[in-house]
Amino acid sequence: MTALLFRYGLDILVLIGLAWLFVGTACTKVKKSKRKSFLLRRMLPISLAVFLLTTIVIPGVFGPLSRHASYFPQLVEAHKLRLYWKVACLVPGVSSNQNEIQRTIDETARKYTMHPDLIRAVVRVESSNNQFAISEVGGCGLMQVMPNTYYSLRGGNPFGVRSNLKAGTEYLRSLYRRFDGNLELALAAYNAGPVVVSRRGTVPSGGVRRYVDNVMWWYGKYRGRATALEQDHTP
Repeated sequence: MTALLFRYGLDILVLIGLAWLFVGTACTKVKKSKRKSFLLRRMLPISLAVFLLTTIVIPGVFGPLSRHASYFPQLVEAHKLRLYWKVACLVPGVSSNQNEIQRTIDETARKYTMHPDLIRAVVRVESSNNQFAISEVGGCGLMQVMPNTYYSLRGGNPFGVRSNLKAGTEYLRSLYRRFDGNLELALAAYNAGPVVVSRRGTVPSGGVRRYVDNVMWWYGKYRGRATALEQDHTP
């Protein structure tokens, strides 16, 4: 229900606001009885044009030329959701600082039986701890999960810290189980998609390999730092 509200509810409010604006404009141009046709002539073509452009035209025309073009609808969705959450952060108590992010990582990792330093490593590599990061293909927030993945997991707005970490950690855990506890394959699937990794049966070379190595390096660094802190506090 929350995901549906974020995905469609705010859009409906925006459309209502636009309708209100057009109605106000119509009052000065046409008679009261013709407001409906005025709205249909103005709003319906614009709405259809934007829909066709973002979902069919751009992916269809530029898809063969660029692998990113097929992600264009999700990229548009990501920017829309980020705008919504930035507006929400104007309300006191909604925005999160780094200390709250770290606490939420600990809580989420315990809930999904994942090591918190692994989640910290993924967050560091994916977004450099930037809550409002957007990738070139539409990955959102701290863990850079695609909007469609959030909706499939019934999460909230992907730029909310708690919902972002919940969706990303839950997705990573599902990949970890899918690949029988092989962490490198799970991370590769998180980056490149499970179909690609399943087809190859190993970590793909190039960018995916560098991504996995980078996450594993930060994972080791965070674990080493945590061990050192524990030793410093040992009586």
